[in-house]
Formats: sequence, C-alpha cells, structure tokens
Amino acid sequence: MKRLLVGVTLCLLAVGAAATASPVVAQDDYSLTVENSLDVPTQNVEYGGDTYEISSIGVVDPGGTVQVSASGPSDGYEIALLTGDEDVADSRQVSGDASTTFSMSSRTGTYFLALNVDGERERIQPVVVEGYDVSLSIPENATEGEPVDATVDVERRDGTRKDVESVEVVLWNDDYNRTVTIDGDGEGQYNTTVTVDEPGNFTAHATVRGEQTIDGENELLALSDRHEVNVSAAPEDDSDDDTDGGDSGASAGETDGNATETPDGNATATATEAADGDGTATPTETPTEGEGGGAEPEDTETDDGGVVTPADTTEPDESADEETPTAGDGPVGLPGMLSALAAALAALRLRRH
Repeated sequence: MKRLLVGVTLCLLAVGAAATASPVVAQDDYSLTVENSLDVPTQNVEYGGDTYEISSIGVVDPGGTVQVSASGPSDGYEIALLTGDEDVADSRQVSGDASTTFSMSSRTGTYFLALNVDGERERIQPVVVEGYDVSLSIPENATEGEPVDATVDVERRDGTRKDVESVEVVLWNDDYNRTVTIDGDGEGQYNTTVTVDEPGNFTAHATVRGEQTIDGENELLALSDRHEVNVSAAPEDDSDDDTDGGDSGASAGETDGNATETPDGNATATATEAADGDGTATPTETPTEGEGGGAEPEDTETDDGGVVTPADTTEPDESADEETPTAGDGPVGLPGMLSALAAALAALRLRRH
C-alpha cells in the first residue's frame, strides 16, 4: 500500500471536469437495464466523447451471459455490446420494449451496452466481466466523525491476466459519497479506514480497478457485495464549565460538618472539632459566663499552613467582679456584703465581752 487517498469521488469509468465535460445526453425517452446489476452512486460517466448518467453496473463471470431490457422507438433501434475501446463485440436490432441476451467474452474487464437510435448513442450501461473475487468486511454501525475499519480481500481468478492497479472502499447514499482509494499490488488483503462526517444510513462496497484506462479512468475488474452501515450522530458534549471556585472545594461560608472555608481558601475548624492527633483544632468560640468564666475571644486567624491559632482574648469586664454569688437564689450587691460584714464584727465584739 503506497498511499491512501480519502474523499475521492467515485468515478467508475470516466467523469470529466465540470468545465470540460460534454453535455449529458438526453435519455428520458429511453431505458436500458441489465439483470442482476449492482447499484452505485448516481454519476455522470464520459464515454466516447459524450457524458451519460448511470446508477448501476452489470456484473458477470467470464464467458457468462447478460439479460438486457430496453425501451425505445417503435420503428426500431439498436442495442450494441462495446469494448472499452468502443469496438462492437455484438449487436441486436429491436423495437419498442425489448429484451435480449448477450454472451460475454472470457476476457475480463469493463464493457458497455449501448442503445443507439439512427446511429446516435442515447444511453449506455456498463458491464464488468470479473477477473477477481472481492469481498468487503466493515462494521454495521459507526459514529459520525469517527474512523471505521474496513478490510478488502482480493483473490485472482484462474485465467485472469490483468493486474490490480487500485482497490476502493465506497460508503454512500443518495446524498453522500465517500471513497477511499488504496494503491494495489496484486491479490491479497487491503486494510483501510473510512470516516463519515454526517449521520445516516449508508451502503458500502468495494471495487477493484485494473491498469487499463477508459477515457482517463482505470477500468473496473470486480465489485463486491453491498453492506448496510448505520452512522449515528456523535454524542453532544453536555458538560458545563466549573464556575463555582474551581478546585477550592466548598465556597466561602459553606460547611461540610468539619471545616468552614474562609475567603482566602484556608480551612478553619468549627467549634465542635477536637484534636485527633493529626492536627490541632482550636475552637472559634469559648464557653460563656456561667460555664467556666472568661470572655468570648475575638475572630481567629490562620497561618500559611492552614493551622488555626487563637487571637488574644480580652480582659474580663469589671461587671464580672461587681456581683458574687451567695447561698441565696441570686447574686448579692456590694451594700449587702458590707452590711453582713458589719453584723459579723458586732457579734464578734459581744462574744468577747
């Protein structure tokens, strides 16, 4: 395999460039078909200086026969069997709707059946006398935009003298045609890939071309059976961009039960978290008065290592010393304390006398 050409439009025989091709011959009033033909992508084919539209190709074994059906003028017309060089191999005079049979040569290659009216060629139908057995292996399902593996097996038939020039894999439907061409080096196995850039149901087949050319295109030596390939649409990418703070975890103010993230990205332990040996957690608030005394600390700060350290605490308010508990039901003021002290001193003096 020397090179791989992707996206080459299938030209079974000869398709001239749009700027130079001859006008397509009018064929609305005539028909010419061959029994057991294989469908191909509809295309314009150049032969003998004129351009014709074809959509099928007849296939026959060397020395076999082809059944031809045609319709033309009721006063008569000709159906001729031509070689690639336009030599007449056989012909029939018929009229109206007609059917006839032609015996094909044992020489492999591409031939043409032509419908002629008053010496003018109105329609042609290619017929291939196959010199090779060719088969195509390709998956039944594929995905849009992804390569599909295809394998073509080519085996020379006995008596075939013509060599393989190229092998083609064609994936097509009424609106699409993708062809991969592989340089041939004889019989054997050819591996390639085909990529289809739109979804749909397609037909796939392989062709073998020889070295001889017809109007600039290499002649056909064999065609494979058809395979159906379903190409599904590529899955849509429905992932959304992360706009909630990247990898920083929970946003500021959100908690996960163990930590609260501060605006600078450092995690501070909550008041209920205790040291577990793996790190030190300091409470963000201290017990209130009545639970051990002391004033509530100011906001905490974090260092660069993410360890929480307490800020300096404030001194207790003076009001904390103004009231002391007694044996009664509630706190006693300073005047009461002085009165009690005076009463105790008076009792002590009386006891000394």
